[in-house]
Formats: sequence, structure tokens, C-alpha cells
Amino acid sequence: MGGQFGVEQTKKGLDLVFAAVAAVQAAKADGQINLSDAQYLVPVLLAAGPALADVKMYPKELGEMDEKDGAELLAYAAVRLPGLVGVDLAVKVNAALKVLVAAAELVGALKGHPVLMQVPAVG
Repeated sequence: MGGQFGVEQTKKGLDLVFAAVAAVQAAKADGQINLSDAQYLVPVLLAAGPALADVKMYPKELGEMDEKDGAELLAYAAVRLPGLVGVDLAVKVNAALKVLVAAAELVGALKGHPVLMQVPAVG
């Protein structure tokens, strides 16, 4: 059925996590990380605004996430992580959700309203 809040903010958070991972991978591709790799931070910075703008939605969305929401996140991630399917995709999405929850908790704590969340599993 899908939860009342859906997973739109969570998708924005996944975009941030995936952009950060891609930036690190691209920066390390030549065997060294230096100033020339700053270009890879642009997608991360562009994803950060939307992902962190409404962190209070993460506990709402993830707290009520059901099977339909999980399937929606997997389908969304499959487009962004081509070549991954099944268990491999679910493992990556679940790891990304854990990173997202940790980042949201940090932002909440820094803003003075910490929120502790459980990380649901998808797939």
C-alpha cells in the first residue's frame, strides 16, 4: 500500500549517498586524490541541498516504510546503480540507508534537535 509519507525525501537522500560514493570512486580512479578531483564534488554538493533540506522527514518516511515503499526505493536505486540487481542492489540500498540515517542524525544533533531512527531493511 505504501506509507502515508512515501519515500520522496529518502530518494533525495539516496541521491546524496550515491553521489558521494561516485565522487570518491572517480577521485581514486587514477590512484591518488588531489585538488584536480574537486570537480567530482559538484554532484555531491548539488545533491546535498535537497537531501538535507528536510531531514525531519527521514524518521517519518523510514518509520512507516512498508514493502511497497521498499520496492519503490529498490526500483529508484536500480536506475542510479545500473548493473546491480537482486541481493547486490538490496545490499547497496540498505547500506546507503544506514549512511543516510547516520547523516540525518548528525544534522539533527548539530541543529539541536537530535532524532534517533531505526534503519528498515529493503529487499
